Amino acid sequence: MPTPNLASKGYTITAPGREAVVILEQASPFRLALDLRDAHTTRWFNPLTGTQEHTRTVKAGINEMRPTAGWTGRIVLQMKVASQAGT
Repeated sequence: MPTPNLASKGYTITAPGREAVVILEQASPFRLALDLRDAHTTRWFNPLTGTQEHTRTVKAGINEMRPTAGWTGRIVLQMKVASQAGT
């Protein structure tokens, strides 16, 4: 479901308690406000090249997110509950 106010930029879609996706029209840093019970792992995805990179674990609160260095244009950040990250 679309979730406004989760990210300071872009569009956000969430499956509460399981997964969230942030779509950015232009790669740039942004803030992510999370109300989580479990830590989530993150993965950046470049839909133009198919390149992806696993980055870090995020927790509840405000997280400063920075896209992979050198990436430009539209990018996607996917977050999954850490225990489900391999699925």
